[in-house]
Amino acid sequence: MDIERIKRISEAKINAGKQVSTVRNTLKEFKQGLQDVQEELSEVYKPIVKAQEEVKEAIDEKQDKLLEQLQKNQKALTSGLEDLGMFQKLPIGYEPEMLKPGFKSDLDKDFDADEIQKLTKYGLYAPSDVLKASIDGTLDIDEYDKNLGKKISDLGRKKGSLSTTKKSRKKMKTKLIN
Repeated sequence: MDIERIKRISEAKINAGKQVSTVRNTLKEFKQGLQDVQEELSEVYKPIVKAQEEVKEAIDEKQDKLLEQLQKNQKALTSGLEDLGMFQKLPIGYEPEMLKPGFKSDLDKDFDADEIQKLTKYGLYAPSDVLKASIDGTLDIDEYDKNLGKKISDLGRKKGSLSTTKKSRKKMKTKLIN
């Protein structure tokens, strides 16, 4: 009886080995099928991915231009503020030309109407208005400069979200540009 028992155990082990081998082969075939499907899909989706990358690059370029313009605007404002500091140190009784009635400031010469409108939309002043408001005492230059830096940082964060958000990219693009 021991021989028959050993024989049955051997046959059971052989059958179990065959079943394990069958399961492994089935899994290998399934994984190979998945890889084939993924390769086929990657070919199908290439034009879509390329189009999304082009849209992302276009948005990034526009955002970079907008941020660059904001930085230029900030530089123009700070240079105007430096001029203001110089005017405040002038002798008593001296009236700068720019404070005289009818004076036309050239601080806004590098800004077009749309850029001035965008500045006011974001709660910022045109460079000539910053100078006038500072001289009038209605604007704290240091506080305004801090707020300007914060607004530029906020717009930079908006740009970052546009670079990564896929579903709402068009909606976010119009929010930032308008």
